[in-house]
Amino acid sequence: MTDETVAAVVITFQRRDMLRRTLEGLTGQERPVDEIVVIDNATTDGTAAMLAEEFPHVTHFRMEDNIGPAGALAVGFEYVHAKGHRWAWTHSDDVLPKPEALKTLLATAEQLGDDRLGLLCCWFEPLSTHYFHNGALWKGRVVQQPWPPVGSPPYPTDVMTFKGALISMAMVSEIGVPVGDYFLMMEEYEYCLRAIRAGFRHYALPVELLVPLEPEPPGRYPPWRGYYQVRNHLAMVLERRSARELLWFAIVQGKYLAGAVRGHERVTERLRLRLLGGWHALRGVTGKTVDPAWWAPGGPRARAAGARR
Repeated sequence: MTDETVAAVVITFQRRDMLRRTLEGLTGQERPVDEIVVIDNATTDGTAAMLAEEFPHVTHFRMEDNIGPAGALAVGFEYVHAKGHRWAWTHSDDVLPKPEALKTLLATAEQLGDDRLGLLCCWFEPLSTHYFHNGALWKGRVVQQPWPPVGSPPYPTDVMTFKGALISMAMVSEIGVPVGDYFLMMEEYEYCLRAIRAGFRHYALPVELLVPLEPEPPGRYPPWRGYYQVRNHLAMVLERRSARELLWFAIVQGKYLAGAVRGHERVTERLRLRLLGGWHALRGVTGKTVDPAWWAPGGPRARAAGARR
């Protein structure tokens, strides 16, 4: 691999204006990024034209269909590894890296001196409770550890989100890429745990290097997300053959189902899709089997509901 070169991998879908800000942050790094790769999940909001006009140096992969963040990560990792970059620096289109972010992460990786370093993440600027810390332990389930003070040395962790995470491409040769057929949900946890099983180690740096562009969720998650959360979580548990993780899965799903009933919002849809996700996991069904476009404003579901009125 090329010595210490870094390719930023940015996943985007229908967020042209926020993507612009993310790319401005990447191009303004004190330690320049060696290559910026945008995985465009078949956007229709003018993203391609914006990239061609304002960021012609960016490597742009426009997918023919929305393959989700899991599929986009797989495409991005395959490309970055094939190009011989040492690191992939993963980003979504709703987070702005501070100018010193990459320089700080690379210096931290060097200071760690761990030849089996797999992933290194950092913290978010605490604009809300939605984004703050990153990095948790895994004891058959997610276990939050006591947070060190901001500015402390990096601490060991097991699982993390891939927002602003520095990821060693040495892992790809050993464990492959994220499971693209997950489409979305659980792809990050599965990859972190697969890397740990192969002997890699992960760390979190308690320094606020990322600024969320969307500090709070846009609203309650739509029912289709529950389908993928159940399907992929159960698929991961079955693959790992862990009784402890299966118990945690059951507890988590019980909480989600209780929350759906208490929420009194599209309860039948939420329960049906979660049960369908579990059934599909048991049958080994993968890929984009429930299309988010069906639930989009003005999509088939909205038109069908309007026709019924």
